Amino acid sequence: AFKNNQKKINCENNLNINIQQMDIMIDKPDKVYDIIICNPPYISNADYLTLDPDVINYDPQEALTDYKDGLSFYIRLAEIGKKIKRNSGSIIMEFGMEKQIIMIKNIFSNYNFIEVHNDCNNMPRVIEFV
Repeated sequence: AFKNNQKKINCENNLNINIQQMDIMIDKPDKVYDIIICNPPYISNADYLTLDPDVINYDPQEALTDYKDGLSFYIRLAEIGKKIKRNSGSIIMEFGMEKQIIMIKNIFSNYNFIEVHNDCNNMPRVIEFV
């Protein structure tokens, strides 16, 4: 799927963009990046059961939930992030609910918090660290 996305946005020959497919929960990228952008599975297993059927029927379950508290990916990225991010780089992540902001800030407590960005509905949706 990522090769199709790369072709779709016409960046398949761009040497400045590196796309890797891996299980980040097990593997660690072998390169260092200027910007790491991700949309992790941030919905808790309990909240997953309350989602609208249109969401459940559209997205694969593993794209939405970590089958736990929805924070596993953030914990893993905080563990390896400083090794795969340039010192001047940033990590930008989507999150689900405003109550997650404090939890994510705590997980990334050894990073410098930059800001929370709102989505097109003016709701907090993306958090950025350096």
